[in-house]
Amino acid sequence: MIGPGLGHAEGTPSVRLWSPSRDGGDLLVNIPGMRVRIQEIMIDCHNPATLARFWADLMKCRWGSIDERLAVVEAEPVRLTFQRVPESKQVKNRLHLDVQVADADEACARAIDLGAQRSGQQQLDDASNGYVGMLDPEGNEFCFVVDNAGGWEQLATEALAQNDSRTVTASSTSRTL
Repeated sequence: MIGPGLGHAEGTPSVRLWSPSRDGGDLLVNIPGMRVRIQEIMIDCHNPATLARFWADLMKCRWGSIDERLAVVEAEPVRLTFQRVPESKQVKNRLHLDVQVADADEACARAIDLGAQRSGQQQLDDASNGYVGMLDPEGNEFCFVVDNAGGWEQLATEALAQNDSRTVTASSTSRTL
């Protein structure tokens, strides 16, 4: 959680990190003066400009090439950066992007026109809420997610709210580094 740390002036940047303590509880650690945020998601690839163009077209946003090794996409709320690497993708990604759309069929058709392909994984309910697995032009997995009913958003919000109650409990045992 980012915000003013305990014992510091309101508005002073600090970072609050949860860490398991030795007794099995949570320990809240404040690091005064430090702001932490995800700057970008870096994606290894063979052709940064081609992949950046694909994602920018898919997301309907801007992209730019820094040089032959790096290209960036302004995919709000986070930037995607594509980095040239010599090795090919070997196994399933441990991290993938979920792209929220209103209509999975329409999004899949558009992505396929741009060079993507279906991965074969899909789970959609009768109201078409769920996901469809896709592969970008270099084989990186991503999903089109449909949450028109708001079910996933509700689950995520409830989980975060439950964690907010830990903030009150944990803050009483916090310490500043």
